[in-house]
Amino acid sequence: MFWRVQHLDLGEQLNQGIRYFDLHVIYTNNHFFWHHQYVGNHINHEMKHIHDFAVSHPKEVIIVAIGELLEMSCDGHTQPMSGQNIQQLEKDIDKHLGTVHLYGSLNDCYHLHDLYDMKKNVLIILQPHDLNNGYVQHISFGHLRYGITDNFA
Repeated sequence: MFWRVQHLDLGEQLNQGIRYFDLHVIYTNNHFFWHHQYVGNHINHEMKHIHDFAVSHPKEVIIVAIGELLEMSCDGHTQPMSGQNIQQLEKDIDKHLGTVHLYGSLNDCYHLHDLYDMKKNVLIILQPHDLNNGYVQHISFGHLRYGITDNFA
């Protein structure tokens, strides 16, 4: 069963002015999909929209917060996504977004001029669930290799 919370795909939402996306990803049948209770669009389709918009609008910053990373078994049960599948998700994101993106966490602070100088206008924030503690865990995947964190404090 497929489900869409929004009636517009990400490309249409970007064209309407949306720049922040709170998305959930589920891994099932060897593919990654967006989901919200039900499985939605394949991420490759939507990442192409983000990439194309980012390339054609280099001064528009897009934030993609992925707040739920799950795996679904053949019998429909879900569990937190394994580290191996999170790494594969990163590779898929890297493949589809190319050079327009970087990874960060909600604890990072970025200045627009830094992003413009790096030619990065898509910020990906992965927030896997820590089910042991019942909250979203912010982790670094080592992709902040661009060295552009600044703190306002």
